[in-house]
Amino acid sequence: MRVSLEMNFVNHLLPSGGVSGISYGTWRMGRFGVSSGRATMAQMVRYVAGFAATIVLLVVSVVLVTIDGGVNRWMIFMSSGLVSGMIIVTLLAMYLLKSPSRIVAFATYMAKHLNRIVKKLTFGRVSRLLKRQAVETFFMEMHDDYRSIARERKLLLKPFLWGVAFTAIGILQYSVTFLALGEAVNPAAILIGYSLASVAGFAVATPGGVGAYEAVMVLVLGASGTKQGTAIAGVMLARVLILLITIALGYVYYQATLMKYGKRNTPAQR
Repeated sequence: MRVSLEMNFVNHLLPSGGVSGISYGTWRMGRFGVSSGRATMAQMVRYVAGFAATIVLLVVSVVLVTIDGGVNRWMIFMSSGLVSGMIIVTLLAMYLLKSPSRIVAFATYMAKHLNRIVKKLTFGRVSRLLKRQAVETFFMEMHDDYRSIARERKLLLKPFLWGVAFTAIGILQYSVTFLALGEAVNPAAILIGYSLASVAGFAVATPGGVGAYEAVMVLVLGASGTKQGTAIAGVMLARVLILLITIALGYVYYQATLMKYGKRNTPAQR
């Protein structure tokens, strides 16, 4: 729980589509002796399990809102596109991790082009940011873990169920907020808005996707028939409560971790 709160805090502090949180999580798990490849693989399993849980719930939600003739058809189209995109991303990651030869080719391509971009951005001051061999080793560790998981697929059941519970609780938070404002909102519409808003939050360079996230949620809820004033009030109230708790607790744990591990080593420790 503590590491999760720290990662959430970093993601809100440094908006980078979740990359900053993954990087911090890899560094944080390294303090427990977990290799960078395995730490990243664990986070990938977490995201894939979350994607799978969201896809299952989204499919049910799309069916429910399709039956509801009063729902804007654009919302159905966007939801279907989101499900398709999540499936494609997952399949591409599996395709890459299955083959050592593809990993080597991808590592070479990634190191070459990222180093070229960094060199241009730094006007030649930094000529090489990544070493091909290091990138290759990193992905090969993930490949080994992927093979282990492929042999024991039952291991994914618990993360999947936790993903369902996590998503359901997130939807419940919004449902309770709207009930507190005196209006019952269709949970299917909330889930669709929640999923689309999360994607929008990743895409914009604001802390926690603030602005885009709320706008998409309000837009989707409005299209589902929720009163605009209620949609704005409910989304803003829920978001403020969630962000305050996440940032406050995450900040405390984050600072405690930096105090413990973030100090530079003394010459005697090097």
